[in-house]
Amino acid sequence: MNPVTVPSTTSGQTSRLDQENLLRRITNRIRRSLELQEILNATVTEVQQFLGVDRLKIYKFHADTSGQVIAESLGEDRRLPPLNGLNFPADDIPPHARQLFIEAKVRNVVNVDSGLIGQSRLCDPETGEVIAEDWAFRPLDPCHQEYLTAMGIKASVTAPIFHHDQLWGLLVAHHATPLEIPLQQLRGIQLVVDQISVAIAQSTHLQYAQAKVERKAILNKIAAQLNSLTAIDLQAALESTVQALQAIVVAYGSDPRSYNCSMALGPTVTPRFIPLENSPIWRAYTWSILSNAMAFKRILPGAMICGRSTISTKSVICAQSRPLSGPPRFVAF
Repeated sequence: MNPVTVPSTTSGQTSRLDQENLLRRITNRIRRSLELQEILNATVTEVQQFLGVDRLKIYKFHADTSGQVIAESLGEDRRLPPLNGLNFPADDIPPHARQLFIEAKVRNVVNVDSGLIGQSRLCDPETGEVIAEDWAFRPLDPCHQEYLTAMGIKASVTAPIFHHDQLWGLLVAHHATPLEIPLQQLRGIQLVVDQISVAIAQSTHLQYAQAKVERKAILNKIAAQLNSLTAIDLQAALESTVQALQAIVVAYGSDPRSYNCSMALGPTVTPRFIPLENSPIWRAYTWSILSNAMAFKRILPGAMICGRSTISTKSVICAQSRPLSGPPRFVAF
């Protein structure tokens, strides 16, 4: 049995109408909602019903090339078990397979019983030019065949999802019995994947804008608190500033002394950690307080200025009277 079939004229017209309706519903969903998870949940339900498969899932890659099923829809008879929320090791999708997805945006169709895998490259790996070549079939790798059989899968379809030319994840259809996939439906899947990429980009931009607004609000709060001081209370001012800055750090990184600029549903990147005491924002605000405090010390000789940060048990910020020639040094130990 060939996993890919060319439909007759009548069935092809019906499939084309179904595909147009599917894309219209998904596009409308993307326009109405800015929540990526909501869009993905609706998409897997729509595509699962469109293909009539037992399982339709969206798989997202982590930075270490392992991955997680983040959206899933199952057929009514539940012939395959749910995988939503489960994590899978990087070895489940070996490097050469990921490289094919990246270089050629290759799409796969598998029929386990016939032992065939069909592949169609969407791009020329040398030039990156869109070619959308015909499907070519070859024997299925025995390890791949054994893996699918152990999971109760007889047929599968896989299409890569990209965000900013990076392999973001996969759209995967599974079926418990052999299944012929009309060529028109396979083209429809590619159009759906393209819409998912649009939704990811839209959601990422929204998250970035929201984060920028939240950071600005927190910094404005810090400025208001510092400007409202009626007396020189350096300890209270430092603690208030640290708590406000920690709100930013907690939102964008797990290390309370570092910033992590990666986005939750955007492309995963390796964070660049910046010690809080070296942050320009921290140094500017703290230096403004210390400048006022040092001026106060000149009025009241003998006063000492020392504040202990609440950033961590090993971080102490301490400043004593010094010329107003530059920002104070911060020592973490």
